[in-house]
Amino acid sequence: GGMQTFEWSVLYPGFAKKLVPIAGSPQLGGHDVALWEAYKRLLDWSAECACAEAQELLAALMILNSTTSDQDGADLPGDTVTSRVEGASGSIDRGTALNLIRQADAMIATDVTHAFDGEWAGAAEAVQAQMLIIAESSDHVVTPRTGMTFAEHLGEKATPILFETGCGHGLPACEMFRVGALIRDFLRREP
Repeated sequence: GGMQTFEWSVLYPGFAKKLVPIAGSPQLGGHDVALWEAYKRLLDWSAECACAEAQELLAALMILNSTTSDQDGADLPGDTVTSRVEGASGSIDRGTALNLIRQADAMIATDVTHAFDGEWAGAAEAVQAQMLIIAESSDHVVTPRTGMTFAEHLGEKATPILFETGCGHGLPACEMFRVGALIRDFLRREP
């Protein structure tokens, strides 16, 4: 959703007066592309081999990237991780795998600068809406760097909020009340 919000801000500039991308990216960085390429290959392997090994590696990859080292310990003890990985047996059916692979392809293809010869300034100029850009510094699923870079180019059109809670991609749930309050205040302000 956060990625679509960034894309729509450029593709449909008059559609909304205010937009709030949360834990999204206007363009994936190298870490993100590597994650989603590995994810796609594991999905494909799982659907093809119908083997527990592929499912276990897929589970491990997602645990590794959806959590942070700050969540280690009491929140995510090692025996819990081991049981989640070992409990991820079976396989994913081909239709579900293809659906998830296409979603990953869409994320990898996200690039608001594409129609502007790779230039952030051109993409930012196309945006007409005010944007509240919310990210978490420890997000390993969608790293926040490019969202913050786009916010810099948006200037007064953007209010970037970079949390440093250690919640990673789970920020919206982890900081539900703080995120909700920020969104409420942003939406109440005159555009």
